[in-house]
Amino acid sequence: MPKISVLLPVYNENPAFLDQAIESILAQTVRDFELLILDDGSDVTTAAHLDAWAARDARIRVAHLPHQGITKTLNHGIAESR
Repeated sequence: MPKISVLLPVYNENPAFLDQAIESILAQTVRDFELLILDDGSDVTTAAHLDAWAARDARIRVAHLPHQGITKTLNHGIAESR
């Protein structure tokens, strides 16, 4: 079980900005964490981009959710965090 869960809510984001955010989180000095990316009903392109990140690093999990807004999306992330 990771010591820290980092929640990153996403909805149809620019892939370049996503990459910057994910790379920044992965570059932290604390290594014992999970990055839970909460896909709030993004388009297919964004969802596939997130899945590619998860395939590269075991600390990343992606939850594909129906579009429900930031509050419900983050609440889902809290419930899913380890």
